[in-house]
Amino acid sequence: MTFLMWAGTLLLADELQQHLKLLGVIEGGNRPAVVLIKNLDNNQIKAIRINGSVWTFGTIVSVGRNSIIIKEPDNRLTTLSSKLGGSLSRRLGDSATLAHTPLMPVDGDRYSEDGFQRVGNKIEVDSRYRDRMVKEELPKILMQASSEPVVEGSEIKGFRIFQIEPGSIYQKMGVKDGDVVQEINGVPLNNVAKTIQFMNGLKTENSVTVKVLRNGQSTSLDLNVK
Repeated sequence: MTFLMWAGTLLLADELQQHLKLLGVIEGGNRPAVVLIKNLDNNQIKAIRINGSVWTFGTIVSVGRNSIIIKEPDNRLTTLSSKLGGSLSRRLGDSATLAHTPLMPVDGDRYSEDGFQRVGNKIEVDSRYRDRMVKEELPKILMQASSEPVVEGSEIKGFRIFQIEPGSIYQKMGVKDGDVVQEINGVPLNNVAKTIQFMNGLKTENSVTVKVLRNGQSTSLDLNVK
């Protein structure tokens, strides 16, 4: 059994490692780091930022390049390290080229800025804006919200979006905390690896329809590149 010292307290790291696996850390420069972590009890995977809850095991209070510290419900602090040696860790640039001056508040049924316009669920962007989003800024965009698979029985039925950052592309597109993204262009998001592969393939698409489950009701977000 592995023993770790933290603030003078003897910790039993192996107890937590029986339930959780740290898959990697995405470090975001001046943005909060995002932790990719797997629950070995139910095989769920979550992307969680600092101060986020790790199912019922506690809260992430510190994030390092290859490890995190979790504050458990009994206030014990436990270090969880990546067995991959940080191979999934990545540090992103501090500058954000998607930071434009909004022409109107992000909240509401309308939003517009240079190269981007949304009215209700209809979104239009120009090709330069699209290229910045999916080719240059995609890793940074992935850190602007947390997500987790929604599992029914043994099947993934989509991905729930939460902890959306104010002013992020998610908020600009009208995505709300708790939305479950079920399909993109008619393709069900029912597999983590295939979803990542499919998302990479959207980089050249000029029309994208996202099916979202919101408060039990199905709706669609339609994005078109001008």
